[in-house]
Amino acid sequence: MELDEPGGKIVTIKVQRSGTTSAVSGYLKRGGDGNKVHGFYYRIPELARVIVKVDDNLTETQCLVSQLGIVSFLPSNKWKVQFYKETGGIKGMSLE
Repeated sequence: MELDEPGGKIVTIKVQRSGTTSAVSGYLKRGGDGNKVHGFYYRIPELARVIVKVDDNLTETQCLVSQLGIVSFLPSNKWKVQFYKETGGIKGMSLE
């Protein structure tokens, strides 16, 4: 539909987090990092169920959503980190 046409359709989007990063969060908290100096902070994406409804048509999929994940950090060593340009997620890491 053209942007200047009147009317439109109601689109509903529902995003449900899967809770998969809660186990990682619990593990990180139990680790009790005694080192006060932390390296690069990053967000671990959360797997989410996404449902899109247009009129009476429902479509469902799963995808990683960075904004729903937990924040963690690398140790304070010299790490080389590569990122995916499209998502900002970590593509690879190596210790220099």
